[in-house]
Amino acid sequence: MASGYWRRQALGLTAAALGAGVVSACQSGTGTRGNRIVAMPTSTPAEERLKPKLWNTTRVEIGRGVSSLATLNSIQTLQLPDARIPYLTSMTFYAPKEVPFVTIGLYYERNSSSAQTRQVLTSSAFALQAISDFDSPLQYEPEHVETVQTIGASGDALGWFADNRQDIVEAMKASAQGAALSRDYDCDFTSKARPPDNTPAALVIAGAQFSGVQVPYTVIAQQVIFAA
Repeated sequence: MASGYWRRQALGLTAAALGAGVVSACQSGTGTRGNRIVAMPTSTPAEERLKPKLWNTTRVEIGRGVSSLATLNSIQTLQLPDARIPYLTSMTFYAPKEVPFVTIGLYYERNSSSAQTRQVLTSSAFALQAISDFDSPLQYEPEHVETVQTIGASGDALGWFADNRQDIVEAMKASAQGAALSRDYDCDFTSKARPPDNTPAALVIAGAQFSGVQVPYTVIAQQVIFAA
């Protein structure tokens, strides 16, 4: 059932891409410069929505206890250019001060077909990408995605995180936000290297193949800032 969903999404995206090309061709405006006619640049509504300057912000306080986790809800409505990742509803964030990582709680509608979505979001396809240009539609820029290698995490930092990650997950589950969400939704947890402090980042699904089906590039339209 899940693979059928992704195949339908892929077909729909192909049609949408062709339609966007037609609209762009028909709506390009013109202006005058002296006696010359020059084309004026335009952007489609879909491109406008991908500009980070228009998004709201989720602020994650580094080192703040799990008693007040940063939470992001209504994720189905935030996905761009379309709601391509089904079942995902909410996220919670915890960033310890001891290491440059973030643990993210992922909450899904209870559905027997959600396994593929859960596989995508707990893989390397899901990432935090530092925003390099607030005025342009966001594109996937792997050079702005932090990894354990790019942040130069020390052996001590990795050891601390390995020793404490399960305790962090259990504390996030038991928090007020986690307990409330768990009453209605299933959950997973994933951990990522986080961007530099106070650097706005985007949540992206970079695109990958799972079970022979291509999962397309998707952006969650929210700036995430890890504040020291």
